[in-house]
Amino acid sequence: MPKVGMPEIRRPQLVAATMSAIDEVGLAGASVALISRKAGVSAGIINHYFGGKHGLLEETMRSVLRELSRGVQMRLNVTHADDAKARIMAIVDGNFDPNQVNSKVTKTWLAFWSHAMHDPALFRLQRVNEKRLLSHLRIELKN
Repeated sequence: MPKVGMPEIRRPQLVAATMSAIDEVGLAGASVALISRKAGVSAGIINHYFGGKHGLLEETMRSVLRELSRGVQMRLNVTHADDAKARIMAIVDGNFDPNQVNSKVTKTWLAFWSHAMHDPALFRLQRVNEKRLLSHLRIELKN
């Protein structure tokens, strides 16, 4: 019987291991075996939670995008609504937050972009990210 609460522990653990593996050996070298070894779990756990490496990459990017969104939103929340220039800079700063430009995340972004061109699920995530950025900028540029 599965342990209660393990998905909340294992999923972030596997996402972190994926970014670490991509940082060290690139996406092509980041095998399910390597990722599971880095996470300290069996390879079957990746298939159980994500359906394989592709699902894990998708969840890894969702995690990066959630962090990006939180960073931008946090900056916008502390910026005066009438200061369009400061709000645009908050958006830019959020996109270049230290969490977004560290080696692991940057290499994950690059792997994601290279695969998003040919993978419908990843392309959709890229479009969502692009639309969110453009929406933020359009709102602020109208002010």
